[in-house]
Amino acid sequence: MAIGETMVTLVGTVTSDITVKQVGQDRHELAIFWVRSDERRFDRNRQEWVLGRRFSARVVCRRGMAVSAADGLRRGDPVVVNGRLHTGDPATGGSRAQLELEAFALGPNLAQCGVSPRRGSRPEPDVPSQIPLWEAAGPAVETLQAGPVDAPAPALAGPRGGQGP
Repeated sequence: MAIGETMVTLVGTVTSDITVKQVGQDRHELAIFWVRSDERRFDRNRQEWVLGRRFSARVVCRRGMAVSAADGLRRGDPVVVNGRLHTGDPATGGSRAQLELEAFALGPNLAQCGVSPRRGSRPEPDVPSQIPLWEAAGPAVETLQAGPVDAPAPALAGPRGGQGP
């Protein structure tokens, strides 16, 4: 991360089709789509939830994330996007007047939808022999199963710097 970057997390809805193109000398994938976040607030006078301000940003994903976004997301899907916010880049078809979010992390918003992840086959990780494997037996497990462990409570700083609240 560079000094002065604007990192944000945008919770919203995909509002456009996802366009995938190949760019650069290595012809890597680039996915572009729009996400809009609608503010909802409770109006006490009317005693109901009303729409508030709206925020829209063009989201750009690269390489593997671009392919996954195109395969797994559609218009109308609730998403959470984390990344670098900046003005559009004319090199990727954007305008300097629009906000662009270069995604570092992207996924469905599980508060509003359910998903079943599709996991590709991965090779078994090579665990060095010096790292002991967890075994559900032995003195540590027997101690935990026997009941609470007597350990001193951590010292907490209160509002005036002392212990406790």
